[in-house]
Amino acid sequence: MANEMEHLTDRILRGAVERQVEDEFDTHPVFITLMTDFGYAYVRELDKCLEHEKPFERLHTRIGGRLAKLNDTLKQLHRKRRSKNFRGNIDECEIWRKVK
Repeated sequence: MANEMEHLTDRILRGAVERQVEDEFDTHPVFITLMTDFGYAYVRELDKCLEHEKPFERLHTRIGGRLAKLNDTLKQLHRKRRSKNFRGNIDECEIWRKVK
């Protein structure tokens, strides 16, 4: 399956990045911003992942791949850190920095 997302557009992803308070952040708060502020688009994309064994992880991997292509908005630092995910569990995710 290609990393094409119809509903979570680059504009929406940039909006989620812009809403992050810190210049350096990990992916978990971006996912939460997408769920809360762009819920309709997030759920539409999640619906396309329901046949996958782990639909949330599948969608979040796809979102991460798209974020990595937004070079004019953020830079992937190729480091991970542990933080709280949307389920309240602590696990690793990618760290990003906003491009000024």
